[in-house]
Amino acid sequence: NSACVLELLDRACSEFSQKTALEWQSQKITYAQLNTRANRLAHALIENDLGEGSIIGVMLEDRIDTIVAMLSIFRAGAVFVLLAVPPSAAVVST
Repeated sequence: NSACVLELLDRACSEFSQKTALEWQSQKITYAQLNTRANRLAHALIENDLGEGSIIGVMLEDRIDTIVAMLSIFRAGAVFVLLAVPPSAAVVST
């Protein structure tokens, strides 16, 4: 249930705001940063009529950005579908 995930995130933000929430390769973000980024993107989605009832595809290579996107979509009331990044896209971006 997305409400449970968001409640857990909100609780973690209030209790551990400056602790590391996500770490991937050399990137780290705190719970406060995760929450801020997720809220910012959620507001942008809602402003663009991508809220409740919307299905949003997510195709990102960066693991932290993927989690931010998923949380944002939950906050907006929409659902997401993870899309695989084509192997050729990974080669072009490196």
